[in-house]
Amino acid sequence: MNQAISQNARWAYGARSVFVMAIVASAAAASAQGIRTTVDGNDVTFDDVQPMMVNGRVMVPVRGVFEHMDATVIWDASARCVIANRGSDSIRLPINSYTATVNGRQVTLDTPATIVTGRTIVPLRFLSESLGAEVEWIEASRTVAINTVDDLSAQSGAHNSQTSVQNGQTSVHNGQTSVHSNPAMRLDDMNPKQHELYTSMRKVWEDHVAWTRMFIVSSANDLPNKSAATARLMKNQVDIGEAIKPVYGEAAGDRLTDLLKEHIAIAGEIVMAAKNENSRRVSEQKQVWFRNSDEIADLLSGANPQNWSQQEMREMMRDHLELTLEEATAELNGDYSTSVRRYDQVRTQILAMSDMLSAGIIRQFPNQYASGPAGPPPFESGYTAMMIEPGTVI
Repeated sequence: MNQAISQNARWAYGARSVFVMAIVASAAAASAQGIRTTVDGNDVTFDDVQPMMVNGRVMVPVRGVFEHMDATVIWDASARCVIANRGSDSIRLPINSYTATVNGRQVTLDTPATIVTGRTIVPLRFLSESLGAEVEWIEASRTVAINTVDDLSAQSGAHNSQTSVQNGQTSVHNGQTSVHSNPAMRLDDMNPKQHELYTSMRKVWEDHVAWTRMFIVSSANDLPNKSAATARLMKNQVDIGEAIKPVYGEAAGDRLTDLLKEHIAIAGEIVMAAKNENSRRVSEQKQVWFRNSDEIADLLSGANPQNWSQQEMREMMRDHLELTLEEATAELNGDYSTSVRRYDQVRTQILAMSDMLSAGIIRQFPNQYASGPAGPPPFESGYTAMMIEPGTVI
């Protein structure tokens, strides 16, 4: 029996490998031929992985298209699943699965979502139409034209010609208030120790994006509180390092703090270069910033590889950076309404990441977070204000 299971596992792994290799080959062909994507007449640009044709279906990276549709697309690391929401429509799209769930109903796909060179790619027509959009393939120009039925994405199609930190790359998150991590972890299912971990972890990461915003606004507008906001933001990096010390030790906590302080310092360099319209310096510092984010992701993944894979941690960190870049770009360009929306998106994304980290710690150290009265908090958070309503999925 064990031999049969082993053979089945090898067959499944081989099938996935063949599928991924086929997609990589398709990517090369699509890159040569070029597939254009538009939403409500506005071109969508992609960074590294381009749209590709697989089994007669156009596959696109989730980062790029769906924000233009005013959709929320979230990566559920624990379930290895893409979750897309727009209005009342909701889709769950597991990686490498031919079955998806649309508004609670299971449907069969001929081409599943998968991951290519670190990017999640999804069947464009299926996901767009499931979210209430109209999709047209124009063979003559090799264009996928997406039209949102209610024009929700009209304002997101506008492009600003002023100095941009983002260089055209968009993100997949939207400013809705719901968050996710481990769908099985509900407040009703948590014991006091687990609840304390979740709320404490959320506190430091929400502080991270809140004080980052204060820094961005102060720097972009030359406000007199910039030094005070910067000092408070740097203290937050110490708080985050302290948060992991009870489970991963002093050295790991101190290293995380050091990397996060570098993270903030580089962000400051990017903002100042953008203000000075020094695009070369912006580009150089962005590369340094993304390398730093990979180091942070690798440190966390190395501490808990079974629950925080390197690829998933890097993708979450990069999502965070991309949203923050968009927030800073909008603030620098005086597009304050977009800046506020991007902050809401950053907050949603960081809370999802925080919950994923908490779920991973609980899985890795089940005895430490077993049922029983809560002990001292894992660090001095002083946090009591955020209480999650009973039954809320976090």
